[in-house]
Amino acid sequence: MARGNNTAGIPMWANQSNRFPDFTDREAFADAHAQGGKNAPVDGRGIPMATKLAVTAFAGPVTAILGRTGTPVVATMTELVNTEAALTFPRIVTMRSPGAVPFDARIEWTAGGGRAGDVIATGAGGTLQFFCVAKTVRISAASWGHGELAGPVQNDIVQVAIEDGLYGQTQDLHRIEMGFNLAPGAVQDFPVPPYARSVTVASGNPAARANILVALRSVNNALMAAFNASDGVVPVGAAETIRITNNDAVQLANFMLDFDLGYC
Repeated sequence: MARGNNTAGIPMWANQSNRFPDFTDREAFADAHAQGGKNAPVDGRGIPMATKLAVTAFAGPVTAILGRTGTPVVATMTELVNTEAALTFPRIVTMRSPGAVPFDARIEWTAGGGRAGDVIATGAGGTLQFFCVAKTVRISAASWGHGELAGPVQNDIVQVAIEDGLYGQTQDLHRIEMGFNLAPGAVQDFPVPPYARSVTVASGNPAARANILVALRSVNNALMAAFNASDGVVPVGAAETIRITNNDAVQLANFMLDFDLGYC
């Protein structure tokens, strides 16, 4: 297909909405920019073609971590997407496990030239939606396996779709960390993940929540605030770590930390 300008000075492929540019088109984009953007190729919705990512959808098997507890380990994740566009644009990332299996995802992005954003989230119920303004996007994932049953390592399918959109919302974005059988009087520290706004601490024994102390600690490990797990949702503010203490003198404590992450 010819890529030269037509007699009106508009690229022949300017209005082909189903065409994703390869990066040999950079020269045409640069020429259009030099002319004040008047001839910049756009898709059927008027969005500049230069914003299109090289990869927009992918589905593949990821490592399954059976009986997963604790912080997700990035080294265990399978890379699904690593893509780049010529220009920065708002992106809506949707991830889904067809089997509704929970999964952990690491989403990295740059808006071009600056430091990369990086977030780890849990796709509870097998779904996750994430909004960012990005030029490059890299996504890795690992599943929780089927019902966290013990057994051989399995592979679960995770689908990824990246759409261009002027605005989107981050939904159901959170990271879950679990620790089991904390001994009476014992403590366990958890780092606060990026973009966290609040934390909820649950337990397999609801009556034990009143004896689970949750402390917010600063970068210098100073105590900022403390509350019982039974208090419910608590803002994390500028805390660096969450310290869990089992204040029960006899019983072991099991618990789950659910961090709600703010819009990114």
